[in-house]
Amino acid sequence: GLHTAHMPGNDDPAAALEARDALARLADLPTTHSRAMVMMGEGMSLHDVAAKEGVPEGTIKSRVHRGRTMLAELLGR
Repeated sequence: GLHTAHMPGNDDPAAALEARDALARLADLPTTHSRAMVMMGEGMSLHDVAAKEGVPEGTIKSRVHRGRTMLAELLGR
């Protein structure tokens, strides 16, 4: 999963809550989308994520883009 090191510090409680909300809502996305987003968020390259998922790089780009769009909608942005 995503490590708490990537989350905002305690100096901004609103940002920390927002980040936790976003992480919680990842579970509401299609698994293929959330998995791609998490792997990319953890620093894996596009090439490595595509290889691990067994799909073209363009598919991963699409999953991440659509996942971000869906996540923004779920968070009311």
